[in-house]
Amino acid sequence: MNLFFREMCMRLATVVIPYNNAQHQFAIPVAFTRQIVDWFTGLNNADPIETALQAVFRPDGKLGFRFSVDGLKLFVLKLTDEGKRIFGRTQRYLALDSQGLFEENYEILNHPVLADGTFAIEDLPAAVTESYIFFCDNSMFSHVNYRHELVLKTSLPLETHVECDTDHSFYRHQLASYKFPDPNTSMRYDGTVHRELVETTQTRYTFEKSLRTHNAFKITGTSLQNFTLYLISRSYEYDGKRYKQTEKPYSLHEDTFYTVQFALRPVQ
Repeated sequence: MNLFFREMCMRLATVVIPYNNAQHQFAIPVAFTRQIVDWFTGLNNADPIETALQAVFRPDGKLGFRFSVDGLKLFVLKLTDEGKRIFGRTQRYLALDSQGLFEENYEILNHPVLADGTFAIEDLPAAVTESYIFFCDNSMFSHVNYRHELVLKTSLPLETHVECDTDHSFYRHQLASYKFPDPNTSMRYDGTVHRELVETTQTRYTFEKSLRTHNAFKITGTSLQNFTLYLISRSYEYDGKRYKQTEKPYSLHEDTFYTVQFALRPVQ
């Protein structure tokens, strides 16, 4: 995103930006006065141009946008439907309001005086003297709550238990279920705007190492004569409104296999 914003801002400094005094509240910033140079190598005082609009990332996983003073005067972000979902917004436009927030509607619809699709420039602050940062409510780390699970199901007559998940509950008839570890996300701070995100993943997992386990069941001897095991991948898929739990057969590469070890204890 920042690579795109940086190039867009630098290119804008080498063209004539359309301006209408009757429609636009702020004049074109001085830094964006047209320079007849190559946008990549020839810009004078490029720093305020490159940093007029930036995407920022917070350690809790929330994404946002930083508008410099020039950026606030020059840019209003228009979100697509998918952008509204990702950033948790009900308004389509992202613009600073008179309270120094990003809450008021920027677009005027069915206005008695102004035509539809015009914008409430009077709702913007009359003077802007400092940069502002908007952070969305949604976190990119929300997937941690929806980690994939490795499930071992069986035809054995096991006791059924109930699992509650947000606003749904499920009857479980399974031998074992393990959540894959989180990606062990770490953060390195590098200035106010730039941070480095590092994730590590594994290719081999050991879920249990001892005979002491919560996966214990009481079954009769005749039930052990003939039974089937199923290796299942349980995950959450977004259906356009919410994350829906799904179960599919676990995909194994060709000529690979898995093993399961049982510890049997006679019960009188």
